[in-house]
Amino acid sequence: MWRRSSSLYKSFLLLLNFTFVVSSILLMCAGLIIRGQYFKYHEFLNEHYFSLPFMLICISGVMILITFFGCCGAIQENHCMISMFAAMLGVLFVMETTLGFAAYALSEKTSNVLRISLNDTMQLYNKSEELTKVWDGLQINLHCCGMDSYEDWYPILNGSLPMTCCKPQIGAIGKEMCNETVSSLYRSSCLTTLAEIIKSNATTLGAVGIGIAVAQILGVCFSCVLAKRIKNNYETFD
Repeated sequence: MWRRSSSLYKSFLLLLNFTFVVSSILLMCAGLIIRGQYFKYHEFLNEHYFSLPFMLICISGVMILITFFGCCGAIQENHCMISMFAAMLGVLFVMETTLGFAAYALSEKTSNVLRISLNDTMQLYNKSEELTKVWDGLQINLHCCGMDSYEDWYPILNGSLPMTCCKPQIGAIGKEMCNETVSSLYRSSCLTTLAEIIKSNATTLGAVGIGIAVAQILGVCFSCVLAKRIKNNYETFD
């Protein structure tokens, strides 16, 4: 009877470990992609936005290593290894839950963080070559103009607009114009558009962290049950 129930727990634990390996690889890829997305706008973000995806990448790597203890412990019916696996899963559960809630909290602060950085960097347009290129790239890629609207540029550029506030005029001959009368003017807010992108990635980080943490509860529970059964079996034979 013990052998039958033990075999079921071992099989489920091995299947769970395989799932953890696959999900950890996917998590690592997600962390790298989101970190890459944030890096595109690193001039407007603080270090917290880069630390969370980095933590997710590290946790994914550790998770892959931890599954070694789970698989070996289940196959060899080693009480010590399975107990260690359960303990390490518990630590990761706390870390991932913390990461998930931190990502949600960071998402709520995104608009305020971006408002400060966008406003500060706008003031240096045409004064800093680097920030001029950053703002031009931002407006071209996101099809937006100004922090809240194109009117934000007027006090900074003496009533003028950057050419990147307008769509490229295909087939235009002579001098191109970019002002509020041009139909190709981008009227979207750069703050709103960029905030949606950053919030979406932060929310994804939070959901992924909490989702995997919930799955790990099963791993902890089944590991503890199997470890206890193995220990009881040894004591019975002793």
